[in-house]
Amino acid sequence: MEKVKAIRKIVSMILSIMLVLTMVVGITGCTKGEEPADGQNVSAGDGSKTDQSGPAGDQDPSGGGTSSGGAGGDAADGLPAAGDTSDEAGTGTAEDQPISQEQAGSGEIEVVESTEAAEKPQELITLDVYSQLANWSGKQIGWYAALLEDKFNVRLNIIPDTEGTYETLVESGDLGDIVVWGDNGAEYKKAVQLGLLYDWEEGDLCKTYAPMIWKNCQIALETNRKISGDGHIYGIGHGVAMSKDDHQSFFYTWDIRWDLYKQLGYPKVKNLDDYLELLKKMKEICPKDENGRETYAVSLWPDWDGDMVMYVKSMATAYYGYDEHHVGLYNPKNGEYYDALMENGPYLEMLRFFNKLYQNNLLDPNSMTQTWDQMSEKVKAGGTFFSIFNFAGSAAYNTTEHMNQGKMMLPLVPEDAAPAVYGMSMLGGNRIWSIGAYTEYPELCMEILNYLFTPEGAMTIWYGLPGLMWYYDDNGYTHFTDLGLKCNRDPHYDLSGVKWTSPWAGKTYTLGANYTDGSLQINNTTW
Repeated sequence: MEKVKAIRKIVSMILSIMLVLTMVVGITGCTKGEEPADGQNVSAGDGSKTDQSGPAGDQDPSGGGTSSGGAGGDAADGLPAAGDTSDEAGTGTAEDQPISQEQAGSGEIEVVESTEAAEKPQELITLDVYSQLANWSGKQIGWYAALLEDKFNVRLNIIPDTEGTYETLVESGDLGDIVVWGDNGAEYKKAVQLGLLYDWEEGDLCKTYAPMIWKNCQIALETNRKISGDGHIYGIGHGVAMSKDDHQSFFYTWDIRWDLYKQLGYPKVKNLDDYLELLKKMKEICPKDENGRETYAVSLWPDWDGDMVMYVKSMATAYYGYDEHHVGLYNPKNGEYYDALMENGPYLEMLRFFNKLYQNNLLDPNSMTQTWDQMSEKVKAGGTFFSIFNFAGSAAYNTTEHMNQGKMMLPLVPEDAAPAVYGMSMLGGNRIWSIGAYTEYPELCMEILNYLFTPEGAMTIWYGLPGLMWYYDDNGYTHFTDLGLKCNRDPHYDLSGVKWTSPWAGKTYTLGANYTDGSLQINNTTW
């Protein structure tokens, strides 16, 4: 094993040198007239942080399609990956998608048991996880740490994609044990070229230790083979669908303070003008939040801004269903493209709407300087009335305490609006799960990924520990426990001191941290 690793390391170094020489030649003009290299990113946005601002995560479980973060929004907070409010189910350019979804799709997952198990470490070991989606740095804590220790005897060290991290890891020749990519573009393909990722077919690794993936995700695996470009499979995309008709949960939900809406007599809201008038009236009856600070209709944050203001372009997506494409928006129904500066186009229309909010003192004046966390604290304290995103609205505000007081945020979609919902692909999304080429535990890493692709593993990503937070009834239907419902309503519910008895080893663990911080901080999804 050590000889094989040493040989791989030498090959990787040689490939690195060759790649650098190739880049130098290209820069000096010796490749004049050529097209950009295959796989080179063209659009702004890097999957882990489309809009480069950073579930991921996709929420709900805390995940979804625009991100959550332990440091700026947690995946476990029910968000998608930071900044990602564009179609996260994409798998790259059309040439990277060789397989048609028309081929199959039962819509049902076939549960497959492993016939061979990886050897469980006798002592607790640490696996390094480089995740371009993570908003967390350091040791995985809380309830998910307890699950990993009990089921696999491992702990995770999360390495987020901060500035220079990718370059440093590539230079070292070792990306870690488990590697999660923000997209399947240039950086992923460079890692493949340098031999930094483990071949899932080597020694029948995936087939043997990840039978759930091998049996149910062949289309997604073959898509990765094509994307990788060298005929090998190195990973699998996120959000794999079992049917071409599957779609993600809605997160453009138009959440509004329903208790205030009720006080105002449920006025009809047909368009943006009606929404503006409603928000004016809400401020009149609720001028201060729970901390005595001035309230606003909405509070933005610049962390996820890219070529456009994230919240403004997302407003067009929530109202018209138009999605981001380069520096503009496109209509998925007819393919029309609307440049961001197009006169009377959707982006400028939404800018005018936010300008009206500003003129009426309804836009938080700190919107262009504050962080995600600062915005979230205002939402939790009732400092805002409205959010187009569930993760910046109801997911933050609807705590058990608020709901017991009859206060909550619920969707109020204008009659003229047609919010987008993102489809799911049998090819898998562009956020890739992979394994580092030099891990000492390839079988164990694959077994962990396989668990995440089981129904129980996927449910655990979204809803917490089985038995403690949710359970199956005699008919196979899922239900929250009382604790699980509290955590779902309040992602920051404190679990300190809560005891969990493992259904596998029978060991009892005393949990710590709140639900969000204890969620899987890799910030990616499987199904």
